[in-house]
Amino acid sequence: MKYSGTDNTEKRIETAAMQLFFTRGVDAVSIRDIAKAAECNSSMIHYYFRTKEKLLYFIVERTTADTVSIVDEEIKQKKSSEQLNAFIDKFFNWALLNRYGFDVLFINGISEYKESLSDLIRERREVVFSQYKKMIKPLFAINDQELLFSFYTFLGTIKMYLLLAPEGEKNHLEQINGFRKYLHKVMDNILVI
Repeated sequence: MKYSGTDNTEKRIETAAMQLFFTRGVDAVSIRDIAKAAECNSSMIHYYFRTKEKLLYFIVERTTADTVSIVDEEIKQKKSSEQLNAFIDKFFNWALLNRYGFDVLFINGISEYKESLSDLIRERREVVFSQYKKMIKPLFAINDQELLFSFYTFLGTIKMYLLLAPEGEKNHLEQINGFRKYLHKVMDNILVI
């Protein structure tokens, strides 16, 4: 994993840790593994995060803050008819750029590490869902069960795309735009029950 000189050390550490935690599991990853992948000294990890557990908490907190801000921005800035489409686009773009954070927060979690971290992930998922609910409820006449179904269908559809379209060169703009249109259709069909 090579990084350009414009990346800062803290971001490289965060990215490397997310990738390693997701692919190998938290317990199998050491501070040295993260330092090697981030191309830095392990003392830099201790400087920025102190421990592996605090690094994990930071990743979960940051991922949640990013997703909540996406929803908040759409609620505040768009007319009600534009909110859902803008949210779908922004959230999908965020998932493409943060696929490991997306997996940790919404799909796999990190249940094998610490129960308190699993509780934090569960709590953060609920925060993001409540933001989603705050945006969707005024737009559509659906009950809470249908709302939850739509939320997890949305997340699952994005996850399927991320599994089928690996990172890098295979993610052509045309393919991404085609999937974005498909995602809009899926959400339109689910929310107009």
